[in-house]
Amino acid sequence: MTLEFVEDQEEGERIVAYGDVPLPVDVPGRLRLHEGRGECRLAAEAMVAECAIGAGSVTVIADAAVLAEPHDSDLAVRENALRGLLTRLERDRRE
Repeated sequence: MTLEFVEDQEEGERIVAYGDVPLPVDVPGRLRLHEGRGECRLAAEAMVAECAIGAGSVTVIADAAVLAEPHDSDLAVRENALRGLLTRLERDRRE
């Protein structure tokens, strides 16, 4: 998997849908998968990769805005995103 910088995008935070999770991003990268290199699928405009690794799994997010201190947005946006991510990961783990 490669993380690529996308040069022709507007700066500033926006929300990207990751399933039912509203994920804040700010100048996010894009993930690119390599053929024959693991079991992964891309989601959320190729900003999220979900990969099976051995008996476990990993979720890669190509942006850190969800963890950053909010500048112009409400902290509740990040809290809801983190809560949604944890709920989704727990649900996926059970399946």
